Amino acid sequence: MIDAKGVLVDTVAYSKQMIFNDLVPGDYQLQLVIDADKNGEWTSGSLQDNRIPEKVIYFNGLISIKSKWEMEMEWLLIEEN
Repeated sequence: MIDAKGVLVDTVAYSKQMIFNDLVPGDYQLQLVIDADKNGEWTSGSLQDNRIPEKVIYFNGLISIKSKWEMEMEWLLIEEN
């Protein structure tokens, strides 16, 4: 979860249900990092090591969080070939 300024505010491991608690009201963007090397963070590409960067998928649009509100949403991920 990143805020409107692009600052990382929270991370959770991927699962069918992901919960973010105690977010400050504002607009957020979801990004999903496909952690191919399983090191817990995004790995950039390297020409020297012949490695492409790990894939990042962004939720289409901003998510507006309001004070004292709960929000439930669905994000359908479609695998591309």
